Amino acid sequence: MFLEYTDYKNLGGVIAEEDVFALYERQAAAKADYYTQGRISALEEIPTAVQEAVARITDLLFHKKMGKSKHAPMTAFPLPTRTRRGWMPPCYRFCAKRFLRS
Repeated sequence: MFLEYTDYKNLGGVIAEEDVFALYERQAAAKADYYTQGRISALEEIPTAVQEAVARITDLLFHKKMGKSKHAPMTAFPLPTRTRRGWMPPCYRFCAKRFLRS
């Protein structure tokens, strides 16, 4: 465990229940440790910057699970469109008439 619940709340954490926090903190710690290739778990004392990062990752995982993600859904990104002439790039979707006339 990289972050205690009291430290998490002091850093502005939003999860109210400690048992729910433990679940998400475990996932966030695993992600942070994965991205640092296991260097965080090898430390004897966890730096404050790492604790803040784990707190933010914990909040993001919690919001994602609760459906309150602040990020755009994947469908918001432009996707290619199928036309009778083949695949049309996303940048041409809004000017399709001009693209299809040529």
